[in-house]
Amino acid sequence: MKKTPPANPQPSPSGRARLRRLPEQNRKDLIADIVANAKEVWMLFRHPKVLFRHKLIFIGTILYVIVPVDIFFGPFDDVIVLYFGSQWFLDLARADIGVQQSDSEPLGYEEEVVEAEVQEIK
Repeated sequence: MKKTPPANPQPSPSGRARLRRLPEQNRKDLIADIVANAKEVWMLFRHPKVLFRHKLIFIGTILYVIVPVDIFFGPFDDVIVLYFGSQWFLDLARADIGVQQSDSEPLGYEEEVVEAEVQEIK
């Protein structure tokens, strides 16, 4: 039996077109997540309690991205190495300073309790 094609065939969009078709809010969330992740990596990289050998993981990741030797053609391997290298660094660095990813406070901010007396001025 012969299959009939759909009445209005739509060409499948390329990967680039699919990215553009993400809803505007999802694109903003993705960009915000990338920026927040980069800020956290930079803050942890400069943190004195993070061990130097853990910082070497991130340095190696950046060097791999910069050096023109690739495992695959194109930027795909660079993106993969950058993602997994930074996640590995974040996990180790968070453990070094005792911060979990689920903590609600941003890194670098600690809750301080200040005791004071309030006086009303007349």
